Amino acid sequence: MVDNATGHIIYSVYKEVDFGTSLLDGPYANSNIAAAFNESRISTEKDFVKLVDFAPYHPSYDAPASFVASPIFKDDKNIGTLIFQMPIQKINDIMTNRHEWANIGLGKSGETYIVADDFTLRNQSRFFIEDRENYFKMISDLGLPKETIDQIKIFESTVGLQPVETIGTIAALNGESDTKFFEDYRGVEVLYSYKPLKIKDMHWVIMSEIDKDEAFAHVYDLRKNILVIFIGLLISIAFASLFILRKITKPIKELTTTAEELADGNLEVEIDPRGGDEIGTLVKSFIHMQDSVQDLIHNLEDKVEARTEELQKKKEMVEEKNREVLDSINYALLIQKAILPTKAKIKSALPNSFVYFKPKDIVSVDFYWMHKSADEVIIGAIDCTGHGVPGALVSVVGANGLNRCVKEFNLTKPAEILDKLSELVKETFEKDEDQVKDGMDGALCAIDLKNKSLTYAGANNPLWIIRNATGEIEEIKANKQPIGNFEFAKPFTNHELQMETGDTVYIFSDGYVDQFGGAKGKKFKYRTLKNLLLKHKSESLEAQYQLLDKVFIDWKGNLEQLDDVCMIAVRF
Repeated sequence: MVDNATGHIIYSVYKEVDFGTSLLDGPYANSNIAAAFNESRISTEKDFVKLVDFAPYHPSYDAPASFVASPIFKDDKNIGTLIFQMPIQKINDIMTNRHEWANIGLGKSGETYIVADDFTLRNQSRFFIEDRENYFKMISDLGLPKETIDQIKIFESTVGLQPVETIGTIAALNGESDTKFFEDYRGVEVLYSYKPLKIKDMHWVIMSEIDKDEAFAHVYDLRKNILVIFIGLLISIAFASLFILRKITKPIKELTTTAEELADGNLEVEIDPRGGDEIGTLVKSFIHMQDSVQDLIHNLEDKVEARTEELQKKKEMVEEKNREVLDSINYALLIQKAILPTKAKIKSALPNSFVYFKPKDIVSVDFYWMHKSADEVIIGAIDCTGHGVPGALVSVVGANGLNRCVKEFNLTKPAEILDKLSELVKETFEKDEDQVKDGMDGALCAIDLKNKSLTYAGANNPLWIIRNATGEIEEIKANKQPIGNFEFAKPFTNHELQMETGDTVYIFSDGYVDQFGGAKGKKFKYRTLKNLLLKHKSESLEAQYQLLDKVFIDWKGNLEQLDDVCMIAVRF
């Protein structure tokens, strides 16, 4: 199962080396599984199915692999792709009739096989299965490259390796059907019947052959007997000729006409079964061949139909599970939104400010928090450990703890609030015997706009001030410890600062500066963010907000967002 947005294989039955890689830009982006995925991910049809031909696939030890891909839709949006790796053994069983060639009328030398448009086999060669020693000698004498021979030996398979570029395969791949004599891939003259296969997305042809000597052995014997009789019974030659002409020529003509119809694609043509003579045996062989070709085609069609139905059922199951998970996460988002202060409430308390908040997933690990009292506003940007729903649960613990600090314990100083919050986080997680190790980083500011004063305390996350008077950035460093369980924890430090009109303060999580992107796919970094803020320091905070959002989106480009982004700015 593959995520369309990133191309990552997010589920695999056997967890081969392709598991977790991206089919868009990963190591297998040029493989046939990626080709199937790319066509499925852009499809707007819910019933779309893409079949790609067999090709060496590295995660399967370079063995030939074919894939069937179908999109996964949520409502009318194509969000993922389900891919099935088709086993070659099923086709081998059909085409070789489980090694019972003689029982289906192909004698000692006949075989039926599939050839793709690269002129290589798509099932095992009969001669490779029955007599490998002579098979390898034969292909070596024919000049097959040693590298190809070694690969056949290593993989114990002729699929995708044994070349079959004959008159028949060239004609069949050009859309022709016929029955003729010519040399096969062994250099042996055979009686060939060939026809294109109508399988969606596949340019395959089916070939059925038998050595010419074996196919016409009965005819040769009959001709020999006729010559002996002709010499011995010269006197009755006229009468015998008439009798033989009627007995042999007519069924041969009928059989020739039937063979031409078969070559023209009419596999339903009726062949009149005859007695037990040589012509009757030949007719029965043709009937066996006709039935075998029909059965092979019907079996292939049934297999494709069954696999398509199976994929459809699995797609529906995945969609149902996906809907259930998304419903739960969306409900968690509603709970998280109810905990966060509204931006309107923040604007009311801090008119000249902005909150830039861009979650990585539906629910966020970062969160912002505010408490307003009569004299000051306490605001913070907090970054919890983890991602997704587990991290969001930690953010709920953090937001609840901050509210308890100011409402239940009546704390007003940022350092005291962070110390108490650290105790509450440890108390919450230490209740479990396994002792959850999650914690959080953050920056907390108590702001008095009237007296233009600010008190800051931070856990790993600093405070930046762009002074209006100097136009430079002043950085107030945080305590190098997280909020929560920490072996070398010390009390957090309050930094009391006097502000001037026009000074702007910034607190933030590390999501913005740690984002990969740009022309070289590198991190944005703190220095780049500083230069960006300094360059646009004279602009309004609303203009800075729009600029920060545009720069982040442009920098990220088509890459995945790695972390939640939270940044708060206040101008005095």
